[in-house]
Amino acid sequence: MTSTLLKFASGLFVTTLVALAAHAYPPTETGPNPAVTGQPNVNQQTTPSATGGSTSGTTTPSGEMAPAPTVAAPAPIVVVPDRGSGMLRLTPFFGFGSADSDGVGDVDINRNTSFGAWLDFGRSFLTFQTGFSFDQNDVDVAGRTVPFDTWGVPLMMKLNFSGQPNSTVYLKGGFNFVDEQSVTLDYIDTVGVLGLGANIPLGSNAAALLLEGNYINLLTREGFASDMEGLKFFAGVSIRL
Repeated sequence: MTSTLLKFASGLFVTTLVALAAHAYPPTETGPNPAVTGQPNVNQQTTPSATGGSTSGTTTPSGEMAPAPTVAAPAPIVVVPDRGSGMLRLTPFFGFGSADSDGVGDVDINRNTSFGAWLDFGRSFLTFQTGFSFDQNDVDVAGRTVPFDTWGVPLMMKLNFSGQPNSTVYLKGGFNFVDEQSVTLDYIDTVGVLGLGANIPLGSNAAALLLEGNYINLLTREGFASDMEGLKFFAGVSIRL
């Protein structure tokens, strides 16, 4: 049942990200090119002639045509993208998930709920993330459910595809270092994380809705990947500081 729910949630999450990516990157429209459509060029100027008409130059006393005056082209307009953030963003979040194992003492995390806050540093394509989290877990050990809690501190790097952390689809990866409050899984104190998410602006550049999904693998204290892996999903509000 847990596996079926996670597959359904995964499909729904990916579908949501595709829709949000289309919202974050709308197609751009360009105006007509006067040189192609035949519209007049507003920068073209003419010089009035002595007879009241207009010509592209002036006449010298010898009757020769003087070259037309040079009209300076307008300075190009440089558009600087609004990053939509300062150097710091705070994201309170809520998450849920589970993890399964086939060989580590027949231990499964049937239910996981997470609360906490992430702090992001940076305002371009690459940002660094840390923070804290509190996790409540229900672990199935040989058919017996054992509750236990953990505290965690993440160290992550994020790749923002748009270069604007307030409005972007992103990838992130890193580790969550946990302090376990029981001896149920005392051989594990690090979780490897690979995530995909999106920030959707909430009416201004000051805040954004965050949706994120993570693949997790519980690492042994020797730094090796265990066979306990799972999925987690998060929602939060990212606030510019």
